[in-house]
Formats: sequence, structure tokens, C-alpha cells
Amino acid sequence: MIWWIPFTRILFAPLFTILHEVGHAAAAWSFGYQAVPAFDFSEGGGFTQIPEERTTAIVVGIYIVWAVLLWRVRKHYPTVL
Repeated sequence: MIWWIPFTRILFAPLFTILHEVGHAAAAWSFGYQAVPAFDFSEGGGFTQIPEERTTAIVVGIYIVWAVLLWRVRKHYPTVL
């Protein structure tokens, strides 16, 4: 809908690009990879640098976050499932 207003596509394209790249980074973080979302305006988009090795600290951090969330909703059985 916002694309129908003239010139908004040019104004909001960088915002949508970085949100897209943050999605790639969040997926990598959830699997324990260090990821850095970035712009690449010379090519007209963005990229996310993801190394090939997992980081144990990130994996442990993700497990801790899930454990805390499950502990907070432990009395609501359908949510825990």
C-alpha cells in the first residue's frame, strides 16, 4: 500500500533491505552462528556475513533464553507444548 505513494519506494527501500537482512541474521543466530547484517548500496541491496563455524556461547545463550521462556510460562501447559 505504501508503494502507491510516489517516491516512497526509494525512501523505504533501505529500511526494508535491512529488515530483510536482520531476518537472515536472526535465523543464523538461532542456530548458533555469528551473523552481521549489512548494507551493500553499490549492488543495490544488502548482505549478511555468516561464518562456517558455530559459536558455543551463542548456542548456550539460545538454550538459556528458551529455558527462561519455558520457565516463565510453565503453568500454561499448551504454551509449553
